[in-house]
Amino acid sequence: MRGTATLHTTLTPIARSGTFVARLYDVGPPGIGKPIIHAPYTWHGRTSGVPFTVDLPLYPPPTAFRPGTGSPWSSRPSTRSASSTTRPARS
Repeated sequence: MRGTATLHTTLTPIARSGTFVARLYDVGPPGIGKPIIHAPYTWHGRTSGVPFTVDLPLYPPPTAFRPGTGSPWSSRPSTRSASSTTRPARS
């Protein structure tokens, strides 16, 4: 995953204040998912039963899908070679 996903949803609260947690999963074969991002959203002072919209950015953690490592579900080996992570020798 690259960049930030955004959850756009409508909530209808049953209380003036509350919290929900959004979770984003990476789902691969055979339909098994691994959680990769979660984000809480808290509201206060809302009227019970009155819907409101939420746009919640889901920022990936710094270690999620580093370039060159591929998805954890990938059956292909990484294209990153060991030599690409080493420094050139000093002369």
